[in-house]
Amino acid sequence: MTYQTGGVGYFTNQGIMLAPSKVWSDLFNWQSSSNPRIWINEEEEEVARLEYIYGPYRELYHGPVDRQPILQRWVCKKDVFEKAIRKSGLISREYSEMNIDSL
Repeated sequence: MTYQTGGVGYFTNQGIMLAPSKVWSDLFNWQSSSNPRIWINEEEEEVARLEYIYGPYRELYHGPVDRQPILQRWVCKKDVFEKAIRKSGLISREYSEMNIDSL
């Protein structure tokens, strides 16, 4: 569902490591909004967003930010995702027995 990205440079929020695949736009008809970290559907409702957390900055190692602890993930609303799966005729199955809602 995502592709790995890369590049060289030092920009604010440059370290987006996962980009949505063409499946999102080709099958689900989701598009990036004016903010590339937020994707919207045909009704212009937010369907997915990028969550990312950097840090904490380690004082012992004065390397670049990309050497610091990073968490990045694309988060999608469950009901919207299930609706898109049904509409496109795809089959979705879980890979884990973990119930996220119980955490």
